[in-house]
Amino acid sequence: MGIPTKPNRTNKPTAADSVMTPPELAQMIVNHYKPFGKCLEPCAGTKIFYDLLPEPKDWCEITQGRDFLQYKERVDWIITNPPYSIYNIFLQKCFDVSDNVVLLVPIAKAFKSLSTEKLVRTYGGY
Repeated sequence: MGIPTKPNRTNKPTAADSVMTPPELAQMIVNHYKPFGKCLEPCAGTKIFYDLLPEPKDWCEITQGRDFLQYKERVDWIITNPPYSIYNIFLQKCFDVSDNVVLLVPIAKAFKSLSTEKLVRTYGGY
């Protein structure tokens, strides 16, 4: 998959972060959580999640000039497959703009460090 094995010290996304979610998996996730209110897909890529989210909705995609880390609006839901190379920075931004955050990540990424655990606990838990 091209996931970096060393931490990214640049605090910028890398090409290895572009991993597209299979449509069937995206559909299962959206069906499970049933998001409502304003939804955001902050790493739209080919818009797999975005196309499944209810209106009103918005998207960001850094390769198309819409950087989520610069996003200012509040949203009700974020559902995405995030960039792993800047995971904690991205996670904090998600928590800053939304009350409901669903990230498709390997379980090891979700529990990768004490700082990640503290960030999630401060937000409200898993």
